[in-house]
Amino acid sequence: MDYFTGKSRLKQVFLAFIVNTIISMVITLPLFTKAINDANLPFIYSFIMFFSNAIWLNIIISLLPIFFSLTFIPEWLFKFFTIVSFTFIQSFLVADVKIFNYFKFHINAIVINFLTTEGAGDSLKLGTSTILFFTVIIFIIILIQIFILKNKIIDANKIPKKLIFIFLLIFVFDKFVYAYSDLKNKTEVLSIARFFPFYQKFTAERFLTKYLGFKPVPKDNISLELKGKILNYPLSELKGEKIKKYNILFIVADGFRSDMLNPEVTPNLYRFGKENIILENHFSGGNGTRFGIFTLIYGLYGNLWHPFLDSRQSPVFLDTLQKLNYDFTILSSTRLSYPEFRSTAFVRLQEHIFDTHTELFAFKRDRIITDKFKDFLNKTQKPFFGFIFYNSSHQFYQYPLEFEKFKPVITGDLNYMKNMDSETIEKLRNRYKNSLYYIDSLIKEIIEALKEKNKLDDTIVFITGDHGEEFNENGFFSHTSAFDDYQIKTAAVMHMPGLRNKVITELTNHIDIVPTILNFMGYDTHPREYSHGNNILSTNHKDYTFSFNWYDGSIVTKDYRIVIPLTTEKTRMIEVFNASNYKKIENKEIIRTYNKAIIELTEGLGRFLK
Repeated sequence: MDYFTGKSRLKQVFLAFIVNTIISMVITLPLFTKAINDANLPFIYSFIMFFSNAIWLNIIISLLPIFFSLTFIPEWLFKFFTIVSFTFIQSFLVADVKIFNYFKFHINAIVINFLTTEGAGDSLKLGTSTILFFTVIIFIIILIQIFILKNKIIDANKIPKKLIFIFLLIFVFDKFVYAYSDLKNKTEVLSIARFFPFYQKFTAERFLTKYLGFKPVPKDNISLELKGKILNYPLSELKGEKIKKYNILFIVADGFRSDMLNPEVTPNLYRFGKENIILENHFSGGNGTRFGIFTLIYGLYGNLWHPFLDSRQSPVFLDTLQKLNYDFTILSSTRLSYPEFRSTAFVRLQEHIFDTHTELFAFKRDRIITDKFKDFLNKTQKPFFGFIFYNSSHQFYQYPLEFEKFKPVITGDLNYMKNMDSETIEKLRNRYKNSLYYIDSLIKEIIEALKEKNKLDDTIVFITGDHGEEFNENGFFSHTSAFDDYQIKTAAVMHMPGLRNKVITELTNHIDIVPTILNFMGYDTHPREYSHGNNILSTNHKDYTFSFNWYDGSIVTKDYRIVIPLTTEKTRMIEVFNASNYKKIENKEIIRTYNKAIIELTEGLGRFLK
């Protein structure tokens, strides 16, 4: 290959990039139309975001043809790779637009499985016309690519070179505006990004504040005006004839896993549970704090965290209690701005939040919020909602020395980058147990305070963990790394006025708590109108539930964890793991067995999105 051949090929790729960017915009025009209809943004910026995304997609897909243009491969092979590359991205976008229209999210592993896995066709049949339509579209796209490379559409030599500068300027401008919008908390801009496939979100708060002098909008002071609202939530207003205004108290201990609810580690809570309701097979809706708390307070799949955060949408559960003139106290041992609960669950309750501490030690902060709740009980004269979030049981597992029941314990700093032997792991696990032993004593004080004020009989109490905590039982540490029992099966004790000595052995989940409480209060609106959960006091139990992290959703059963990537950022397919040891299982029949759950998950993810 000589210099002139390489230059000629680069011109052809440049031409293909320009024309295919325009083609991508034409294909994704329905997404742009939906974005401008659902958001209150100036048309010009919506268009720039739309244009920029098409540029980005075609820049990425151009890299392969550019590479081959600089090699010694034959001309026909260079053109073949160029045609295949651009045909792929355009065909992908055609399918993505259709998928988004149907499912309300872009192509990901769950969609691919839904369309291709054996048995999925039992619930969704593409039909001959759909397949034929897509085949014709691909054929047309291939013809267009051939015409482009033969200079039949426009001569590559006639494309102004400054056009590439204009395209890049549009792309950079879009990223700057997005970063500025993130800094200024402009939710109308942040929200519409989800309409565009593979849109690259760009944030630069430190750069904009330090070097350009911009001042960020404090995330704790959120405007409740949802200009760019992308949610359809709830589907209908909650209704009921005779509403009983019970007090409601959520107590959450960080990393409180199920097997720690026992007479040795948490004797007071264990006894309280035996007298009330124990959820024996209860799972968090996520393997991290963000998704665990979100699923608990919203009763929604954890993967919806992202659009709810972008829209600063409060939960219908707490909105309903506000309408009933409840009193509120939100007490946390750790800042609720990260994870961003001040911008989600408690966005309308800023004045009721206490989460700012001068005390460095978590166990002392837990002591403080316990005392604050008791002070709150002394003052409140109305039905109340309380949320207490204990953090002593978070790494490095803190407690007063008098609560060092389990020994020996590890002291000093712990290097998680080094391999830990079984002795070190056991010492660390003992610290974790001691921290929960301490929190158990604080929970006892809370329960006794409710009794002393004669409020317990009128109070719904739910005590749980945001997620679990693992100590190498299955080869993992801490949480967010797997969906095994140690990371997502949490302790769960419930006090419901009038219900005693009850053990629920069926699978339950954080997403079930809100619909259970609202139904118990007298609301008869079906949970699917505002939640993905079910009333745990009913007899209608499933043999599966769901849990989430940043990228994946997991179908949770007693025997298996079926892990499904939910974003286009991860390309691997559905995987099945043994629930007890989290070993991977190569058995497609298991996936087919739970196809109903996959369909439910698919429908549910789009139910509350426009």
